[in-house]
Amino acid sequence: PARDLGPRLFTAVAGWGMEVFSAGGCWWWIPVAGPMVGGAIGAGIYFVFIELHQQEPERQVDNNVQDKYEVIALS
Repeated sequence: PARDLGPRLFTAVAGWGMEVFSAGGCWWWIPVAGPMVGGAIGAGIYFVFIELHQQEPERQVDNNVQDKYEVIALS
């Protein structure tokens, strides 16, 4: 989008009008929407093939007051 959308916005504001968006077969929106769609698809693929197959870490319950006191006293 940085190499296509910015110059088109500038030329539209500079006086060439909205014809800059119809030039080149109106394909200006593909570099803008493509990375967003690709990012969403990539995140979905990562979630399905990697994240769902990972084990959740075990949570430690630290309710022992004596252990907490010892940690505080040592520091």
